[in-house]
Amino acid sequence: TKTAPNLTNELGRKMLTLNELNNNPATPIAQKNNAVNQHHNVLSNLSAMGVITNFHEKFIHMKPRGERERFVTHLRYTLHPSNLSLLGGTGSPGTTSKSMLMVNSGMAHTKKESRMLAAMDFLTQLYTDHSLSPLNMPTPSERNKIAKKMWKREVKRSKSMLDLIGCDSRSVLCSVEDGHKRNGPYKASFSARIPGWGTLVGEGMGKSKEEAMAAAHTNAGSEETL
Repeated sequence: TKTAPNLTNELGRKMLTLNELNNNPATPIAQKNNAVNQHHNVLSNLSAMGVITNFHEKFIHMKPRGERERFVTHLRYTLHPSNLSLLGGTGSPGTTSKSMLMVNSGMAHTKKESRMLAAMDFLTQLYTDHSLSPLNMPTPSERNKIAKKMWKREVKRSKSMLDLIGCDSRSVLCSVEDGHKRNGPYKASFSARIPGWGTLVGEGMGKSKEEAMAAAHTNAGSEETL
């Protein structure tokens, strides 16, 4: 008796197969052919801006007795929905700003096809769940502007957190060490006295003094620290 392969991944999401992809008239041939390249481009952009972290690609080779061999590709990563809005994207319905684990998988009779299918599922889910398309990814200059907007937002959020717990702004001490190389990195430290609690400390690094100080301030006022 032949055992049917498990067609769902660890999160219960269905693995994409060639039959399903070919039977979907909404998927253009050009997108199938460019899926892996588009996946790398999108991943590079989203990773650079902290939208996606902890990315890992895993291959599994299966050869059931009496059947053709199969390859499965799993793309596993952490998605941070709170950063999607800066790219014009949205969070999944019912989700919070907390990070979430995501896994996209493809199953085929060749390793190349399994990679393509996993990449297609990755791109499809980003579009259907978060309104992100490979066609609206930012250029490098736009990416830098978005990154700056992101850490300014984080600094504002961390300051609000510090104000909320009664941090006395007069007790805040900041220092920045000059970078030894051109464009940094600079290292900054932050400390603030909180009445009835103690001293809050944060450190950060960046390519500029402003960026390093922002990172230190954000780390000091993060939810993990508080």
